[in-house]
Amino acid sequence: MNTNEWSTIDNTHYGKQKISNMLWSNDDILKDNVVCSGYLGLIAVLLNKDKLDNYKKEDNLKIYTNIGRLISSCRLNYDGLICFGWNKNNELVLLFKDNIVRVYSCFCEKIFVFSLDENIKNEGISYGSICEHGIIIITEKLNIYVNYGFSGTNCIKYPNVELKGKPYCVSHIDEDQLNDELNIEQNYFDTKPNNDILRLNIKNYIANTFEKKESTTQNLNSKNNVLIESKENYNIKWEQIEQNQMKEQNGMLTEKNEKKKNATNNINDNDNYYFNNKIYKRILIKTNAYDLNNKTDVDANEKIKTKDKQNKEKNDKNENKYKNTNKSKNKDKNKNKNKVNNKDNNKELNIHLLITLCNGGFVLVNKYHYKYYDMDCSHPYINMSISKSGTILAFLADNGIIKIYLINNLNKCIEETVLDNKKTIKQIVWCGDDCLAVYIPMITPSNYIQHMLFIGGPQNQWIPYQYRHDLFLIGDLYGVKIISKEHFEYISRIRKSTFNIFSIGSCTPSAMLFYSYEKYKNGNICLDDEIRAFNNNLDIAIEECLNAATHEYDDNIINLLLQTCLFGKNFMKTNYDSKKYLLCCLYLRICLNVRKPPLDIFITAAELQYITIPTFVHYLAKRKEYFLAYRICEYAGIKTDNILIEWCKEKIEKSIELTDEQLCSAITEKIGNKKNMDYSFIAFMAAKCLRPQLATVIIQYEENKKKQIDMLLKLANYRLAIEKAIISKDIELVYMCIVNILNQEKLNVNGEKELTTLLHVLNNNNMSNMNNMNNLNNNNNNNNNNNNSSSISMHALNCFYVYCKKTKQYNLLKEFYEKNGQHSQAAFVTLDLAFSKKNTEQKKTWLAYSAGFLTTDQMNSHIKFVHTSIMNNIDLLNYQKELEMKYNKKLVAGYPHKIQGLSLMKTVEYTLSIGEFLDADNIFKKFKISEPKFWRCKIHTLAKNKYFDELYNFANYRVSPIGMDYFIECVHEYGSKQLTVKLIEKNKDLNSQYKWYTKLNMKKEAEEVLKQMNSQKITSSIFQTITDAISNIR
Repeated sequence: MNTNEWSTIDNTHYGKQKISNMLWSNDDILKDNVVCSGYLGLIAVLLNKDKLDNYKKEDNLKIYTNIGRLISSCRLNYDGLICFGWNKNNELVLLFKDNIVRVYSCFCEKIFVFSLDENIKNEGISYGSICEHGIIIITEKLNIYVNYGFSGTNCIKYPNVELKGKPYCVSHIDEDQLNDELNIEQNYFDTKPNNDILRLNIKNYIANTFEKKESTTQNLNSKNNVLIESKENYNIKWEQIEQNQMKEQNGMLTEKNEKKKNATNNINDNDNYYFNNKIYKRILIKTNAYDLNNKTDVDANEKIKTKDKQNKEKNDKNENKYKNTNKSKNKDKNKNKNKVNNKDNNKELNIHLLITLCNGGFVLVNKYHYKYYDMDCSHPYINMSISKSGTILAFLADNGIIKIYLINNLNKCIEETVLDNKKTIKQIVWCGDDCLAVYIPMITPSNYIQHMLFIGGPQNQWIPYQYRHDLFLIGDLYGVKIISKEHFEYISRIRKSTFNIFSIGSCTPSAMLFYSYEKYKNGNICLDDEIRAFNNNLDIAIEECLNAATHEYDDNIINLLLQTCLFGKNFMKTNYDSKKYLLCCLYLRICLNVRKPPLDIFITAAELQYITIPTFVHYLAKRKEYFLAYRICEYAGIKTDNILIEWCKEKIEKSIELTDEQLCSAITEKIGNKKNMDYSFIAFMAAKCLRPQLATVIIQYEENKKKQIDMLLKLANYRLAIEKAIISKDIELVYMCIVNILNQEKLNVNGEKELTTLLHVLNNNNMSNMNNMNNLNNNNNNNNNNNNSSSISMHALNCFYVYCKKTKQYNLLKEFYEKNGQHSQAAFVTLDLAFSKKNTEQKKTWLAYSAGFLTTDQMNSHIKFVHTSIMNNIDLLNYQKELEMKYNKKLVAGYPHKIQGLSLMKTVEYTLSIGEFLDADNIFKKFKISEPKFWRCKIHTLAKNKYFDELYNFANYRVSPIGMDYFIECVHEYGSKQLTVKLIEKNKDLNSQYKWYTKLNMKKEAEEVLKQMNSQKITSSIFQTITDAISNIR
């Protein structure tokens, strides 16, 4: 590594390295064309219309890799392009003046075409921008709209902001960065209040090169990245990518992608099969995942100091107190983290916009609120740039001032620097979070365009680089990538681990280890004394070498650093934990393999760790590198389900020539009986490609019954859906099928549902049709229904009956039975409907309706009894109406009278209670009430209402069919002792008399009755003796 090319800004070293030659070196692609970059090096180039004669005859939209390899191209025949850019799924989104949005894949395949809100079209589009999650539109009336998602219209109007003119630039900000505390490595900008702003004279750099300031003896203040345990759960991450993709397919993106995941101890190893064959493959590592992006220092001296401090703390008297305080702090931190995670889960997507105002200052606005900042600024901001990590922001004013803000504190400018305002800045991006990269094409006195790139900002120090051709800058997490006509280069801050190893005169353990390995490689084997000098810090030296390797692009340097780690491992006194080394190799192997054509993805292991392997694999699937993505998943020990799903999606979309049977066998052969696979999405894609029969077969592999049934309902296969719901024994799924079917029913002229679909689904003769659908795939191993068609249909009918009962939809149930020819069932439902009516006229109508249903079927004994009961109910209602009118007309005691709706015996009781004894007798005769029932009702009612004379006459009317005990009991209960005694005397049963006399404490009468009982016993015994003697004589 050539350290002489390193440059210094504010004690921080920067270096430029050539990554690759550009493949488009014969054409000046960047000149006069519109360029935008996507994720993982995709570059979209839209040719300049004015510079091309055959603009609409040639391919004017071209997509390249980051080294200029052409991926695809197409011809755009549409005028009025407002803007274009890449979304988070690496899809190219184009917005046109006619309110049309067109979405293309990286292969120039048209994915979506839709129009925006009509209000936007009426107002006219003045400014547009593409962000990760939506499309930002500012109309000519200066209203702000954001279309959430890219699959259809989902526009939301933002609050009215006083823009007073078209803004120069608009950008979106991650909401988490606004609310959460940022973890920036250090403040790279001097925030002293007395800092003088130095004006940079750019003219000095046109002819003269910048004088490099090298100070290799100075220590770096920046911290380094070390491999430590991560909090990324790859399986969770990948599932969320899939869910968001499904939502965007439906045009309903309402939830935000989570950036922080719960801790995990093991990476799942369920997927151990190759993409093409079933051979078992050993996963390289199934241990903890590690984070390459943690901000911790690996300096040996600092680690030794911390160890010494810990040893001292163990001997401290206040050790217990210290531990207790730490425990309480950790608990508070865990609580806070849990709260944040819960909030993130429940949060809906809310895109925050940062808009520069034409009169100076800027405004932050979201769905609900807005806030102005820096309104004292008199010069408007004409450009802005946000770092790749989303933590720091730079504004460029029209007077050349560059202001720096932290995203979490937009109220305070932390640094200002000035560039020559006479020069036009073509592009400004962040070089990591450290400094700015400013691209300025300048005209020399000889009318030659000199392309200048300036790296700097802190302490107003700048490093110039000269180029002969146009540039395009791509801001990166740790640096900036420079695309030119000839070369692909990278400028970044030199990591502390790299500086410690390769800087001239470095004596750190990592540098000594690297130097020792080079000597060993050259044949020197007497290295024990040298290594013994830093043997206690070998673990730190190895970690620094690993960290330096994760930030390198050069293959040779990476190999040297890894070999150095292995070399140092042999001299360790204790066993070295190789997990970090293996994980580092895992990332590096992936990074080195994706550099090959046709991908040309140049990425470091640290960048790969930041974006996570599942996200990276997702992008590879978008590039249609399914086999490579599958192998990476197997190699890393993560789920392969979504790669297979993406492959199935592509297979279904492109295999137009294959039949459903052939395509189904191809998919099932490739996937096999893989568990936990989201077959519902595959079926959804099949249905979307107009293959409903294929979707019906595929969805039967789905293990999640709710997803399976939901997809069958979308396919309008209601019979199979309700069959699966019944087999699952989940009543809620059955109800879901019924509700869905009812929602699809058409309405007749009277506004009632025709129920043709429901009748077709629930009838028995439709079961045989469903079996033919299952014979499409002969290898279908799903759980089939073992019940016959009649039992399934019976269960379905019962579930429908329960559903209507629970929801009280008696009309619906009656109509179904009526149209299905089940008149007796319709009659019973109509009875329930009649009894639910409070209005007597309606009740009579529905009762008559029910009786009419019963006459249409054959009249067996049960139906006859029901029919008679219904007719008696109707007669009772009519008679109750007559009585009610008569009593109200005569003003009988208890006016006004309400009799209608009472039961038969309640009616008898009511007439007796108001003294209409003849009407009660008429009801008894008319409705043929049984005598015991009528007598009990009359006795109790007369006694209750104190009609004791009538009760006595009724007792003397004739012999009671229920005896005299009930008379005596009711009279005694309601307090007539005199009548009670009379009725006791009238009772001929001596045992009963004795019981009641004893209960009434009438001892004298009880003794007399007892004597009569004894005399009767003697008489009966004598008579029995004589009878027996006579019978013996005979």
